[in-house]
Amino acid sequence: MGTVFDDIEPLTGKLSITCVRASDVPKKQLMGKQDPYCVLEFGKQKKKTKVHKDGDRHPQWNQTLEFDLKGCDDRHIQVKIMNENFGLDGECCMVRIPIFSLLSEPETWIPLYKEESHRRESGKILFKTQFEGSGGLPPAPNPSRYGIISAMYGTDKIRTDVRGLLEKKVAGFSLKFESSKDLSSYFGFDPLSNHISGKELNLTYMKGGKAVATVIGEKHKDTIIQLEDLSNKAAEAKEALLKQREREAKARAEQLEAELKAAKEAQIREKESIEELFIRREQEMKLKLEAQIAAAKAREQELLEKLGGSGQDNEDSDDDDDDDDIDDDLKEFTQQDDSDTKETDEQLRKKLDEEKRSREKAEAKAKEVDQTLQDVKSKKIKITEKDISSTPQGEFANLDGTKIALLTHHNTYISARRNLSVRQMGQAKAWEIFTVEIKEAKVAFRSHHGTYLSARKDNSVKLEPHCKAWEMFYPVF
Repeated sequence: MGTVFDDIEPLTGKLSITCVRASDVPKKQLMGKQDPYCVLEFGKQKKKTKVHKDGDRHPQWNQTLEFDLKGCDDRHIQVKIMNENFGLDGECCMVRIPIFSLLSEPETWIPLYKEESHRRESGKILFKTQFEGSGGLPPAPNPSRYGIISAMYGTDKIRTDVRGLLEKKVAGFSLKFESSKDLSSYFGFDPLSNHISGKELNLTYMKGGKAVATVIGEKHKDTIIQLEDLSNKAAEAKEALLKQREREAKARAEQLEAELKAAKEAQIREKESIEELFIRREQEMKLKLEAQIAAAKAREQELLEKLGGSGQDNEDSDDDDDDDDIDDDLKEFTQQDDSDTKETDEQLRKKLDEEKRSREKAEAKAKEVDQTLQDVKSKKIKITEKDISSTPQGEFANLDGTKIALLTHHNTYISARRNLSVRQMGQAKAWEIFTVEIKEAKVAFRSHHGTYLSARKDNSVKLEPHCKAWEMFYPVF
């Protein structure tokens, strides 16, 4: 097989991409709902959709962005979901894929990722694409002379139809794939930019009157696929192609239906999580109030004991005054001490009154919180995101991906070790630097080794290779 690059022509014409909607967009804004918009960059042109006010994690745009192309050699299009935030717009997620993937499937969901390395999938976006013009991948002949029914190159979620390319690369009625060559060398591009793993070629072709399916993986052996000359069996090949297209269309329809169902379920789960978060915060508030009440009662008791003790001291002083061995100077000192004690008693009573008022206020608030919890659990009141956005957490909105050091009260730094242990160090170097990951109203800290800070049930802190419940923290202000 020769080089494939000469067979890909520059694009000239009108490219129309409709940004329909996105799902499961990462939560970067902790106060209120996000206002997402989509940005497309292709052929040195940059276009963006309108902002979906309060679109949050499931924005909808249904807006078509048009690109006028003249001999465009670019093969990749970059997609970014941004959050409008008072001029400090932040990136929620992105993806950079071959434009041919959108041209191959006019309506398709494309996964989104947190970073350009395309390692952590985070959300997806639905596109509808139309191109009027020339260039791009060679068109697939219909029917195929060699009986190639389907040839989809890419990952399980990003695929490109390369039938036209393969038709041109048939030599001696065979296709040859060498183990020493990466699949991208045959097609001229990777399914995901800066991410060379996880790709494969799914090929279906006619042989001996039957459809044969094979997969050429990322790590493949030397493979030779022997094809047949079906130029005299055009009707048979065309019928097989139509059946394959019918199966693909059915599978795509089922996928879209499943995606829609999943999106609805995600919205339901998100509402449930908002209610759960509100209940958790109210329960924490109740515990804090109960602690305040207990502390106030303890202080009241202490003040009462001091008041009672000072009265006892007065009686002891009177008894001492009856002692014939006490001289006049000591009597004078005792009288002065009695005067000071009376003044202190007045101060103690004032403090006691303040403690009582503070305790009564906390008890009233605790009663109010308790009633709110009962109303929420009994569905008497409905919780919205505004109810959990009363704390000043806006400063966390743009911290996702930020590198920080965790300074303790002792002026030492939390250090992540390779053996998954945690210790404290006097200086902040590589092992003391963590990367912030924000998921909804929670924060995770990823270490230099790719492990996560984890709070255990036994009150210890260690590191874990994966980010789950124990690795998520709640910011408290």
